[in-house]
Amino acid sequence: MNNFDESTKQRLVADIDVDLANSAASLPLLPRPARRAVAAAQLLFAKLNREIQKTSAQDLINRRISVGNFQKLNLLIKSAIGAKA
Repeated sequence: MNNFDESTKQRLVADIDVDLANSAASLPLLPRPARRAVAAAQLLFAKLNREIQKTSAQDLINRRISVGNFQKLNLLIKSAIGAKA
């Protein structure tokens, strides 16, 4: 990954943001039982993407980005009640 730089990272983050927005817009089209699970996944990936955005490209090469268990639980609760992250 020697050609992964800040510009590449920002482009990928923006692309993920577009994908998340498209996914959120499609959420009402899903069967009701699947909506909460997909909403939880959207919140998780949005949180991960924000963490990636805040981390330098060089740091991303050298360390793993994750969402802590307490934050995951919080996102799951938010998706269950229909709140936005």
